[in-house]
Amino acid sequence: MTSRRVLSCSWLAVVLVGACGSDPAPGAAASDAGSSGPPGQVPGYIDLDVCAHIAEATSLSFSGECTSCCSNAGFEDSSSINDDKCTCGNMPDSGGGTVCAPQIANSDACSACCDGAGYSIHFWIQGMSCKCEGKNNDTVCASSVSDASVCADCCLANGFLAYGFFGIGTASCTCRGK
Repeated sequence: MTSRRVLSCSWLAVVLVGACGSDPAPGAAASDAGSSGPPGQVPGYIDLDVCAHIAEATSLSFSGECTSCCSNAGFEDSSSINDDKCTCGNMPDSGGGTVCAPQIANSDACSACCDGAGYSIHFWIQGMSCKCEGKNNDTVCASSVSDASVCADCCLANGFLAYGFFGIGTASCTCRGK
């Protein structure tokens, strides 16, 4: 079993190419949700190869190197979801920039709104903006709970660049989008 870590490489630059035809939206069934090993096909907005030469195990500054490589290749988002190799993409917008935009009064209001809307990250600038990122999807890979690598592979195959796996007690797999 490969060691996996959830990586939220800056959600300012996080995320995941290889499908022919139209790309499913994140969360739409794309392939075998219970597969093991790297997915054979991922949505077209994800590129498994362009920066895969950067691996967490051999990089002293993985996050910066991966983000830079993906950016230079024309991608906004990056992660290590594919077997701890740099994976690039242009994740679809999940609406996080507008869903809590009115909640500018204080950080607590912004955070509560983002949490309530299913996002794991909030950015608040006093009196000016509230933005949510890291949209959680608890259903698309809910059955992929045998281990972290199965969860990661399922999330990647379904168009996500980040995931959360909890294997203590009732196991759960949560995919995270933009």
